[in-house]
Amino acid sequence: MKTNNAAFALIREFEGLRTTAYYDTGNVLTIGYGHTSAAGAPRVMAGMKITAAEAAEILTRDVVGAESDVAEMVKVPLTENQFGALVSFVFNLGRGQVASSTLLRKLNAGDYAGAAEQFGRWIYDDGVKLDGLIRRRAAERALFEAGAATPEHEMQTILAALGLYTSKIDGKWGPRSQAALDAFNLARDRIAALSGA
Repeated sequence: MKTNNAAFALIREFEGLRTTAYYDTGNVLTIGYGHTSAAGAPRVMAGMKITAAEAAEILTRDVVGAESDVAEMVKVPLTENQFGALVSFVFNLGRGQVASSTLLRKLNAGDYAGAAEQFGRWIYDDGVKLDGLIRRRAAERALFEAGAATPEHEMQTILAALGLYTSKIDGKWGPRSQAALDAFNLARDRIAALSGA
């Protein structure tokens, strides 16, 4: 199974693009879309710089690694959205933490609802509750609990991850979905105007 567009968008949004190496909140050298040396090549070094295109290539490789981890650890059937949510979760936390998690134990026991509840427990970094992790886990849980992906559902999931869609993700396009899309397009147009694109 491959990561769907909604999960890729979720990962890109919450990791953010940084083309110069930096120390993340855990004091780990990071570059691109959350890439660390632990994920494989390239090895991240202080002062390192990459292009946005290189960051996208690295992200694709890193996601393949997270996909492999999910495929190896999960012993029950998954929907495309459940798989994508778990790939984002593993991408962020690493295989080691997920492998020993209650979330994985519940999931492999067939307790999908219990596993979904566990996303909200992973909102701390070094004992500090972080708003970004709260939002990310909420988006991952929403994706995990969603039915089969439709274009409308994926769009709602992406808009929710961006904080623009706050209603229930149900795959039904209505006025709230359209308003969120309009807000996204307005923001995109403003950014383009500011950057001269």
